[in-house]
Amino acid sequence: MRAFYRSLLLPVLVLSAVAAFELWYEVETVPRDLLLLAARTAFALTFLLAWRFARGRSAWAVVLLAAYGELQQRATSDPADISSLAVAQWLLPLALAANAWSQEFALLSRVGARRWLLLGGLVTAASPAVWSVIQKKVELERWETLTDHRIHLAAFSIAAVLLVLRLAQRSSPLEAGWLASLVAIFIAMQPGHDPLLWWVASGVVLTQALVEGAFTLAFQDGLTGLPGRRALDERLSQLTGTYAIAMMDLDHFKRLNDRYGHEVGDQVLRWVAGQLRSLGGGGLAYRYGGEEFTILFPGRSLQHAKPHLEALRKQIAAQPFTLRAPDRPKRKPKGASNPRKKALSVRVTASFGLAERGKRRPPKNVLEAADKALYRAKKAGRNRLAVTQA
Repeated sequence: MRAFYRSLLLPVLVLSAVAAFELWYEVETVPRDLLLLAARTAFALTFLLAWRFARGRSAWAVVLLAAYGELQQRATSDPADISSLAVAQWLLPLALAANAWSQEFALLSRVGARRWLLLGGLVTAASPAVWSVIQKKVELERWETLTDHRIHLAAFSIAAVLLVLRLAQRSSPLEAGWLASLVAIFIAMQPGHDPLLWWVASGVVLTQALVEGAFTLAFQDGLTGLPGRRALDERLSQLTGTYAIAMMDLDHFKRLNDRYGHEVGDQVLRWVAGQLRSLGGGGLAYRYGGEEFTILFPGRSLQHAKPHLEALRKQIAAQPFTLRAPDRPKRKPKGASNPRKKALSVRVTASFGLAERGKRRPPKNVLEAADKALYRAKKAGRNRLAVTQA
């Protein structure tokens, strides 16, 4: 749940800034050409980023929103334009929600070709040219329901629910960005708001989501959710003054993987990461690689960090990790009585090596000292903490 709210933080700040700008500044005084240029620049930049990061869904969403905005800017009082824009206003949110729930795809692939054809079909269906033909063939009064605000409200409500559910499932910056874009477009359709300004906002939050997503991919470990090796290297380069560094390794982890499989091993790693997040004393946990973790204590001494690591070691050893029995069916067989639920428990222990910075010792040397202390802890019997001075 914490990841859910954290992913929404930046999009909410962007939309709040746009709302404050519209409230306190006379948007009408801003040249329309300048706002239009800002919108097109934001969408073009986002498309290039999506292409560079191989995010087909984001590129698809960008083109969809860009096409809608251009249609909105060119709409006139012509009945064909009005009907065209009305169709786009309820197709857009549903298409965005469906895109969020779809699988990621490469821009230049067979799947990508099908997705671009689908997008072309949606844009064509909502184009003024199509509705101009309809206008000649059919009396447009029959299509007055297209402009009914209740249809648009229902489409946005369905899309919002689907996007919130998707965000709750994945809690990634991309899903948060699409939800924020939906909100921006919805506000743009409401009376009293500048459609062009909020169209710009929808492009900006998409750009922010892609950049934040790339940052997360580079600096966060995908399995455990902890900061990864690159984030650790960045943080080590910033350490000054007093600090302590601990290296942690799960005992006999290879044996656990060989016996229960890598899927169970991944479950154990995620469980241990959860224990590390509850570590007190100002400790910052990173996944170093494999079953190894690094814990930094910026501004803390060895004596300060030691009791917190001991408490963590005891906490991990005292709580057995429960596995689902491999022979237990995922669903209860029809007509069968309530079967006895089998459960397997695995005892997980960890060894620690802790080092404190000595005089003028760089973080790299302190990390190496902690790693040597970890080796001594494992050699002495595992499930223990060894300390040293770098």
